[in-house]
This record gives sequence, C-alpha cells and structure tokens, in this order.
Amino acid sequence: MLIKMIIMGFHSPIYAAHTFGGVFHFNIAARLGRQSRDGSYSRLRETGRALQQMQSRALEGAGIAHQICGDETLFDVFFTTGPCRDYRSAKHDDPARNATYNATLRQHGIFKSPGKLYPSLAITPVDLEKTEYAIERAVQSIALT
Repeated sequence: MLIKMIIMGFHSPIYAAHTFGGVFHFNIAARLGRQSRDGSYSRLRETGRALQQMQSRALEGAGIAHQICGDETLFDVFFTTGPCRDYRSAKHDDPARNATYNATLRQHGIFKSPGKLYPSLAITPVDLEKTEYAIERAVQSIALT
C-alpha cells in the first residue's frame, strides 16, 4: 500500500509492508537518501544478491524446485514448482521441507526466520562464507527428504 507520511519534514509516498505480528516496516531510508550517499544501500543489495545466488546455486545443483521471491533487501525462498505471483501463490509445496532447511541453517549458526530474509549491513565476507557452508548442509538435509 502506498501512503503519504510526513517524516522529519520530508513528505513522500513510502511503502508500508504489514507483517502478521502487526509491525509495519517502512522503506524510507532510500527515499531520504542517507544510504545512497555512503553506498550502504548498494552494499545491502550486493549482500542480498549474494545470499539469493548462493541459495539458488545450491538448490539448483541438488535439483530442488524453488523460487526466490522479493527484492535483494527483503526476500524469501519458497520450495515450490509454481511461480510466486502474489501473496496466495507464495507458499511452499512442502512446508516441512522449509522447516528442515531453516533448522539445519540454525544448527550451523545461521538464523533464517520462517518468513522473509532481511539482509543486513553487518554481514561480512566471512559471514557469507559461513552462510554458504550452512546453505550447502541445509540443501543436503532437504535433498534426502
């Protein structure tokens, strides 16, 4: 939903995404230009893209049907053969597979919520290496199911 808000004297349409917990996430930092000045927003997108690509490579390599839906800054991996076009179609063919995937990531020190992935600027190249290793283990765990 697009809404207009006045934030610190800045009047602009912004996107508000509602989650089940009742929390609104406002994507206003890019509109305010703070992140674009120091390259933070570009780095955040690069990190998100890296996370998307490492998951796709591992899942495709194992022959596991999936869709990555969303933007580099907010996305999720769905274990499905169909396209994710809207809220109703963005679901797992086998929710237990998603639970196993997430649990295996946690066992290897990587937290992925049951819902969306929100990449962070705090993620380092070393963190990405650890994440890739955990993803490979998680893909192995669901390839067996």
